[in-house]
Amino acid sequence: MIIAVNQNDLNEAKTIYEGHSFNDNFLRPYEPNILLHCTSKECYQSIMTDDCLKSWNILITENKMTYEKPIGELLGDPIDYRDYIMFTHSGKSAERVVSSRQKGYIDMNFDSPYVAGARFYFNAESIAKDGLLVRDGVHLKVKDMLPLKKYLLWIATPKILEISENTTPRIFVEKADIMFNEKFNTILPVDTRL
Repeated sequence: MIIAVNQNDLNEAKTIYEGHSFNDNFLRPYEPNILLHCTSKECYQSIMTDDCLKSWNILITENKMTYEKPIGELLGDPIDYRDYIMFTHSGKSAERVVSSRQKGYIDMNFDSPYVAGARFYFNAESIAKDGLLVRDGVHLKVKDMLPLKKYLLWIATPKILEISENTTPRIFVEKADIMFNEKFNTILPVDTRL
């Protein structure tokens, strides 16, 4: 990778990130304390049976993947992303992935009908403390597997939210985040993107 940067900016960055690595066992001040992972109804059932999240490549080796290729391939994701479980910290973007997977093409519309699965809320600080949180400059992720028992705070499903599974990403996420915020007396960051 070639980076062109002003020397003053480079020196400032070196000072700020001195001693940091891609898998520090603490949360940095700007990192979220809640991580989110969204999945389809079918994958939710498999996750609950396994009691852990697994990367694409782990699921392939276990013959548990029903899709030929990850939806990330349409997004241009590098091959090594298949070794990781990807997280977000706010908004509806992860539900866009679930919706797109169901349709077989990238659907950017948060109001497009889809079948909601599950939205997992994880304790990011615990994941980081155990040295599992990996940073690549864009994503917060975990390699291979993440057990639910130690890190999971809460799960939202249509049944828990008392809504139809035939809904939209916008409705599902907004109801899930409202219920999470009420249960945990917190406020997740609001995604202001359309």
